[in-house]
Amino acid sequence: MMNRTSIHPLTVALILLGAVEANHPAAAQTEDVDAAAPAMMQAGAMTEMELRATMAQQGYTFVHNLQFRNDGWLAEADSPDGRSVKVRIDARSGQVTPLATVAKTTTDAVILIMLARGYRKITNVRMSGGFWHAQALALDGQVVQLTLDPADGRIVNGG
Repeated sequence: MMNRTSIHPLTVALILLGAVEANHPAAAQTEDVDAAAPAMMQAGAMTEMELRATMAQQGYTFVHNLQFRNDGWLAEADSPDGRSVKVRIDARSGQVTPLATVAKTTTDAVILIMLARGYRKITNVRMSGGFWHAQALALDGQVVQLTLDPADGRIVNGG
C-alpha cells in the first residue's frame, strides 16, 4: 500500500516556479498560513503571494516564518540594508514596519548620495546605532565624519 502525502498547492507552484526548494522554510510554513485563512479572509488581508511581492518592492528579501496574527502578518526577512529582521506587515495596506531600526537605503545608495553632494574619497561606510556613518573628503579638502539618516540618506551630523 502506497502512503500518499499531501502537498499544499502553493508549495507546488513555488517549487515549479523555482522560487523555493522543498526543504526551504517557505515550503514548511504553508500550514501556518492555511490555519490562519479564515481570520485573513475576515480581516480582508493580503494573500501570502501579495505580501511577498509587496515586501520585495520595499527591498526585503528571504521572507520566511510568516504568521498571520489578528489584523496583520509577522515575518522574518532580510532588510534593504542586508540585516535579518523581524517585521510586522499591515494586512490591508502591506506597510512593512520593522520591529527594530532598519535602513531604507543601501550602502551603495549612501555613497551615491554623498558623491552627488560633492564628497569624495568616501570610506568607512557602515550602519551603527540606527544611522549610516561615513568618512569623506569635503569640497573644501577637509576630511569629515558624517552621520546620515537611514531612511533617505540626509546628512544629520558633520560635513
